[in-house]
Amino acid sequence: MREFFRAHLTETLGIDDPELQEELIGEYKRTFDDSVMQMKNAVAAADFERLRRLGHALKGCALNIGHPAGRECALGVEMGARNSDLDACRSEIDKLAEMAQQLE
Repeated sequence: MREFFRAHLTETLGIDDPELQEELIGEYKRTFDDSVMQMKNAVAAADFERLRRLGHALKGCALNIGHPAGRECALGVEMGARNSDLDACRSEIDKLAEMAQQLE
């Protein structure tokens, strides 16, 4: 996955410094993990506004780093929250939690 992110950063954003790439990838991983944890808390509290904001923010981060699967699930959380659909949010958060393990 790291190589995929590196290629995206180089080809799409013109960032070819390996140190900067590693810093950005590491920050994405931390943001991803933190977002999933916060989403789990928000879904437990049925806080749709927080879920919407968290989904929207993670969607942008995933788009910037070149993680289309993460972007799609984050969009699913955002849209589920807009529709006040806890089951849809839970389903997408579960997918994101699985993805987090692949980002190791």
